[in-house]
Amino acid sequence: MVKPTAQAGTSLMVGTAYKTNLMDGTNHAYGVVWRNGVPEILPKPPVTGEGSNSPATVNANGVIAGMWYSSSGGVSTPWRYQNGSYQLLPMPVQQGTWYYVTGINSSGDVVGRRMYFYGARGLLWRIDRPAEVTDLGPAGAVGIDAQRRVVLSNGTIVNPNGSQTVVQGGGVVRVFQDGRILGDRSGSRTIVEWNLSGQVVREISGGLPSGVNAAGNIVGESDVLDGPGQGYKKAVWFNGVRELVTSPKPYQNPPDITDDNVIIGEYDADGDTNWVGNVGVTWRRSC
Repeated sequence: MVKPTAQAGTSLMVGTAYKTNLMDGTNHAYGVVWRNGVPEILPKPPVTGEGSNSPATVNANGVIAGMWYSSSGGVSTPWRYQNGSYQLLPMPVQQGTWYYVTGINSSGDVVGRRMYFYGARGLLWRIDRPAEVTDLGPAGAVGIDAQRRVVLSNGTIVNPNGSQTVVQGGGVVRVFQDGRILGDRSGSRTIVEWNLSGQVVREISGGLPSGVNAAGNIVGESDVLDGPGQGYKKAVWFNGVRELVTSPKPYQNPPDITDDNVIIGEYDADGDTNWVGNVGVTWRRSC
């Protein structure tokens, strides 16, 4: 199974490839980077024991960030990878806590969240302060821009000077990229876009966002049911007009759309209902 997870254009994408051990039936994920369509397996981070490697994000300079999941002990370790070398990111708490990387900016600053019994905390790992981690508040970080502006999933915009703004009308933020903040009102399948000041700039009915490009074209999940147990059909919104993504049928939400309108994701190549036979795929709009 191959699963693309992020892109910095069609010439640079990252994701995971899963391999099953036929001796014990366990699955391990290997980090993959595709440069101009050519896959390269990332080396194992400098950690002990077996586990899975999961790149989560990449910037245009080729800096990758992600997580290592230990096969024993339930430990996840966040990392940054550049120029062939890993940097393990500091973790404020290790026991009973899972770490997830969610975004990176052009400088290599990384954001994410730590999950624990009481909820989530947003985190920032600055490239110029490798031994430090900044706690951003009681919600996971969704993304970070070149100015170190961070947006949290609860709609809080953490500005570079430390001040905070909450998006107009509240909501759940799902995407922050290319200077665009997208989410929805809780429980409503209406996409909301806010500007960097938190003001609503548009609302689009009929779905939930998972990615957006600089032109404002969106990918995500529609409000059209996809059959029993299949969830909702996946969609792309060009200039605010929805088109369903159908051939081949995406397995899960397409995670992103490039600035030249290429959608990345995965589909179920063997036709069953699990992810084992999934392969990575790109969709291009036919005109």
